[in-house]
Amino acid sequence: MDTDGSITNTLDNVGVSNGMGFTLNRKRMYHTDSGAKTINLFDYNRKTGAMSNMRVFAKVHSNEAGGLDGMTVDAEGYVWLASWNGWSLVRYTPQGIEEQ
Repeated sequence: MDTDGSITNTLDNVGVSNGMGFTLNRKRMYHTDSGAKTINLFDYNRKTGAMSNMRVFAKVHSNEAGGLDGMTVDAEGYVWLASWNGWSLVRYTPQGIEEQ
């Protein structure tokens, strides 16, 4: 949603959009696609809201993970991913590595 209340489509071919967050410096944005079981990372322009340079930050490989259901970024810049059917939270380093 733009500041004037209008809607602009910024991303196509999304399975289930289910979470977003920002890096601590607000220069990149995370987006969770539950259908693709990925967290994507974009370069983000805070002034214009433009997203560019989409790449996969983390791919959830386990079928036991259930549906990806939201995410957040903590004060250390780590990404937390919730799983509704896997009854779990997964923490990723700022480099996209799943912590055990």
